[in-house]
Amino acid sequence: LILRDGNPLSASNDAKEQRKLDKCIAKVESESGSERDKRLRKEREALEDQRKMRGEVIRAFDFTIEGEESIAGEPAWRIRAEPKPDYKPEFKKAAFLAKLAGTIWISKSDYGWVKTEVETIEPAKFGLFLLTLKKGAQMEFTQTKLNNELWLLDHVRLRFDARVLIK
Repeated sequence: LILRDGNPLSASNDAKEQRKLDKCIAKVESESGSERDKRLRKEREALEDQRKMRGEVIRAFDFTIEGEESIAGEPAWRIRAEPKPDYKPEFKKAAFLAKLAGTIWISKSDYGWVKTEVETIEPAKFGLFLLTLKKGAQMEFTQTKLNNELWLLDHVRLRFDARVLIK
């Protein structure tokens, strides 16, 4: 963390973040071979899950280009995503996609996603804690382009009613 709300961190917070980074580096440098293998396996599994989820997004929705807009100075296509009525996920973790609809803005310069607005169109369950978002929950994610090359999450806005059950 180097900025908070667009401002540099205070000296004490900067030092705290540096200590966290140093601790993380030390942990990786001191791990055993089996610990390293386990960490790398988990990282590969997480990447594979992300790849599967991206594939499911393509399969789950019908996409329609609604127009063009500039988001934070970035020319983008505005694309509507509506769930396909016959969608059946191949990846179990993607089942919630059938309960979402939304709009995504894609950069015309490099096809990165600039902004996403999503709404639940029926109750949707997520994760191990059985989080259920009620119909009408809204989520908005925006990204910003760093050094004109890397998209980073910039803003998240959530508005929802939920029920949480812990097993």
